[in-house]
Amino acid sequence: MNDFLQSLQQGKERAAENDNNKKEINEIFEDFIQNLSTFLQIELTLKFKGEMKVEAPTRVHQPTRRPMRVIMPTLADLQVKEESTGWTEVQVKAPTHSPISLFCIRYGEVSYPLSIKYSDVRKTARDKDDLLSILSDIARSPDLHYKLKPIEPNRE
Repeated sequence: MNDFLQSLQQGKERAAENDNNKKEINEIFEDFIQNLSTFLQIELTLKFKGEMKVEAPTRVHQPTRRPMRVIMPTLADLQVKEESTGWTEVQVKAPTHSPISLFCIRYGEVSYPLSIKYSDVRKTARDKDDLLSILSDIARSPDLHYKLKPIEPNRE
């Protein structure tokens, strides 16, 4: 009986810790989202268990007529690049053996297309709240560890 009560107490403590982590994650991402316009590049480092695919969205509002250029190397570093200034470069780094493709985010007045396929669920961000929600989901996933590093432009 004591073991049961002890495990119950540990479960309660873990639940409280998870709630605190969620609040902290939300604060981090809210700050991140509010400051998106100051970043030239975001480096998202992913480590995960199981199958995960992050895919480029099929329909994207294009600021130019040129097709979106997607670069998908077969090894660790994956990048999305667009020549026009309305696009932010996103890098995804993952273990070389992992089945991962990549996504892109457009920061602009119209939308923030972000398409992530994770556990067979496709999510598309249409605004900042959606983007925050998706990033928070990724951050809380037990099978995915992340590091998000915004890179600010040189102010010269």
